[in-house]
Amino acid sequence: MKYYLHKVTAKMEKGKKKYKINDYSIKEFDSFEKALNEYRNDFFIEGDTKQRRLFNILIDMRITTTKSKLVAKVFKHPLRTCEDLSFSQPKSKYLGMREFVETEVEYGLSHAEFVVLETNLKKACKEYLKVMEEFNGKRDTYYISENEKD
Repeated sequence: MKYYLHKVTAKMEKGKKKYKINDYSIKEFDSFEKALNEYRNDFFIEGDTKQRRLFNILIDMRITTTKSKLVAKVFKHPLRTCEDLSFSQPKSKYLGMREFVETEVEYGLSHAEFVVLETNLKKACKEYLKVMEEFNGKRDTYYISENEKD
């Protein structure tokens, strides 16, 4: 089975205060574990609460079992002052989710959910759960969710 890592980056335009998508790439891997290792180059699996912001660059990634291009966009959340980068709503049947919960008051209470894997294959779900089992902990929970399509 093949896994594909979709990576999109957006840079801040010179002289402006807006981000613009400048790169979209898809890399092919033979196993979920190899795709996850590449994913971890830009995202921590434990304790990472949001996408990376490096030198006016936004990065977002998603692992899928299909090579079809995903739609990515830069948007400004109405309750925040900064822009974010994200992929469109998943269309696959199963979603490999990461739930981050911070309950320690000294670090600030927070809760977020991220899509790590998007697939229609049960075999990919089993591999995801097997690999991500070691990352489950106090703050992070990894699970499979069935996508509720609108």
